[in-house]
Amino acid sequence: LSLELQGMPDGAAEQVESVRGILRDVQRLSRELHPARLTHLGLAVALRGLIRQMQERAPFEIELEIVGELRDLSDDRKLGLYRITQEALQNAIRHSQATHVSVHVSETHDATHLRIQDDGVGFDASRHAGDGLGIPGMEERAEAQGGTLQVHAVPGEGTRIEVALPHPPRSAP
Repeated sequence: LSLELQGMPDGAAEQVESVRGILRDVQRLSRELHPARLTHLGLAVALRGLIRQMQERAPFEIELEIVGELRDLSDDRKLGLYRITQEALQNAIRHSQATHVSVHVSETHDATHLRIQDDGVGFDASRHAGDGLGIPGMEERAEAQGGTLQVHAVPGEGTRIEVALPHPPRSAP
C-alpha cells in the first residue's frame, strides 16, 4: 500500500497508517495459518521456522528434534501437525511457566509421531478437558487425519502432548 501521506487532511495520515497495520496483521495471520514454506519446503523446514518465530516470544528454550525423512506426508497431514505444534507452543507460552520445551517429530514404518513436552507447572487435565479451543482443536486436527492426540499433564510436573498419525494403507501396484 503506497500512499503519499504529506498534504493529506487532518486524521487521514493516521487512517492510512491504521490500514497499513491491518494489512500487516492480515498478512501475518495468513502466513501463520498456512505458511508457504510448509507446502513448498516441507514440514521440517516449516517447523524450524515456527520454532524460530515462537522463540522470540517464549520465555523458555524450545528444542526441535526431527527423526526420519517426513517425506510422504499429505499437505493436510503436514498442516495438521504444524497447527498442533503451533497451538501447543502458544499454550506453553501462555500457561506453562516452563524453562524448556521440546518438540520431537519422528516417522516409523507405520506412523508419524509428534511429542511436545514442557517442564512447566502442568495442570489437572481432568478439570480442564473442555476449556477453550486449544486442546479440543488439536484433538480434532489429529482425528481428522485418522490419528490420536493424548495429553499427559500433572500439576507441578509439566505437560506432554503426544500425537500419532498412522500412515494410510498403500495401494497395491
